[in-house]
Amino acid sequence: MRAAGAFGVHEAFGAIRNRPGSDAGRRTITVNLWQPGASADGPELTHAPGAWWIVGLGHLGQAYAWVMSWLTYADPSRVEVVLQDTQRVVDANHSTGLLTPMKPVPVRKTRLAEAVLERAGYDVVILDRRLDHTSRVLTENHHVALLGVDSLDPRRLISGVGWKLAIDAGLGVGPADFNALLLRRFPAQVPSDEVPGWKENVSQQRRAATAALADLERRDPCGSVQLAGTAVGAAFVGVVTACLGVAQGARAALLGDGFDVINLHLQTDDVDLAPATRDVDVFGGRLLPMSDRCPAISGTAAGEGS
Repeated sequence: MRAAGAFGVHEAFGAIRNRPGSDAGRRTITVNLWQPGASADGPELTHAPGAWWIVGLGHLGQAYAWVMSWLTYADPSRVEVVLQDTQRVVDANHSTGLLTPMKPVPVRKTRLAEAVLERAGYDVVILDRRLDHTSRVLTENHHVALLGVDSLDPRRLISGVGWKLAIDAGLGVGPADFNALLLRRFPAQVPSDEVPGWKENVSQQRRAATAALADLERRDPCGSVQLAGTAVGAAFVGVVTACLGVAQGARAALLGDGFDVINLHLQTDDVDLAPATRDVDVFGGRLLPMSDRCPAISGTAAGEGS
């Protein structure tokens, strides 16, 4: 339902933008969070990860926390959620951060997510430190990590931290691909420090592109797009991405499988998948029976005037 609502907002936004050739707002879109691009429903969702770890509480991290607050665990107090970030909220975060109020008090971003998740009954742990080369989890930890960071340095470290499962999400930039998203799952066939696009020995052209991206991020808040020369928040893209990430965590808890790569463009509905090359052993927390909750694995946003 959360994903369907976000897709509805995406369609309304696309209709307002009124780009040549776009049929946004006049079409039917179906998204399958269990297996993007497929039409068949997934199995009954009886379990989700018994512990989560969110790295980065900006645009994507706040969307992860918000989506996670809707999961219907039978006993959420037994589900630990670690929140890791060091930044404080600023006024610009309001347009893209689901949990950031207008004119926010400059508290740490972790505190905004903590309040929402504790109201949902979770056991929340705050980690006010950056992800760096010293970051490690204990062998008995069984968290599923969801990363929403905006630089390559922490991404390269993912495989070395020791999470049972980590899902990194990245979003497109600019008016043409702001609604594109890419999820990578680890462990994978290629460790995080060997992902071609993340390696340090990139070409000069890629370095120039990275510098241009950094300059863009300094001018506009993360998760925004230019509309008539004005930066507009596109939090709905973060919600769809968060729904996919959480659903893939749930799939791993239920079956142990998933996808090493999910590449989805919300405008064109194009999707590319790479099946998981390694099974993972994710400790599951029991969810309420389907009769006691609303289905949250797939959603549809319908057009014709939407």
